[in-house]
Amino acid sequence: MKQSQIYEYLGLDNDPIFKKINDLKEDESINLSELKITLNKQGLYEVETDDKHECFKTKKEVYDGVSKLLSLIVL
Repeated sequence: MKQSQIYEYLGLDNDPIFKKINDLKEDESINLSELKITLNKQGLYEVETDDKHECFKTKKEVYDGVSKLLSLIVL
């Protein structure tokens, strides 16, 4: 059974993490907990931790990837 999040009902535009991802400019980075998210010059979102480095094409993909990684960090 998958746990629902409030932003599934309120919409991503109200989610503070999605807002930070949405506001990223080229070559800009943000840090969330142990994650670093960068929008590179090729338009890809790079998500880095101490032991992972993943790239995503869309804001929704990076949001889903970040949500998954943050849930693993909390556990």
